[in-house]
Amino acid sequence: MSTRPATDPVLVLTVGASAGPLRVRPRHLVAALCVAAAIASVLLFALPSGGSSAPKHATAGASTYTAPGGAFSVRYPASWHATAAGAGAVAIQRADRSALVTVREGAPLKGSLSKLAKGLPSELRKRFPDFQPVSARAVQLSTGPALVYTFARTGKVETMVVAPAAKHSYTLIVVAKPGATRAAAEAGTIVRSLRAG
Repeated sequence: MSTRPATDPVLVLTVGASAGPLRVRPRHLVAALCVAAAIASVLLFALPSGGSSAPKHATAGASTYTAPGGAFSVRYPASWHATAAGAGAVAIQRADRSALVTVREGAPLKGSLSKLAKGLPSELRKRFPDFQPVSARAVQLSTGPALVYTFARTGKVETMVVAPAAKHSYTLIVVAKPGATRAAAEAGTIVRSLRAG
């Protein structure tokens, strides 16, 4: 992949038609799709503000991480903890290490999301030889429209989300083990909880 920093939105955007056929090995396919579906179900079907479809286990005893300077905040369940944090980024990991969510603040997006997304599949294939596309979709977060791209790699499923905001953009990356559907659903609630500063 290019030497652009991880916060560069071009690395995490997607247009569905350009992703190519799904070629995950059969024994990993069901597990990968279940994890992707768990994340998508939270991101796509959560109720608007004022309600929540998040399961109680994902919100009970939740903690809030607020970036220094208040650039963004996210909530995470008691079974997760912040493992690393910086001025504009945080990594939040599940206690059993079955899933990880990272959040990075970046510069405002330039141009349309679809324009930035065109090179994503080839860029990811260059970076990850075992890259296999799973799904692409648009979601609505508190920051506005966001783009989501999920792909499988050997032993893991990754979902990348770009959430543009007025003065910034936010890149969220979810990594989960195949079959870790509960962890993936909890990760989806963390993504859904994003609030811009």
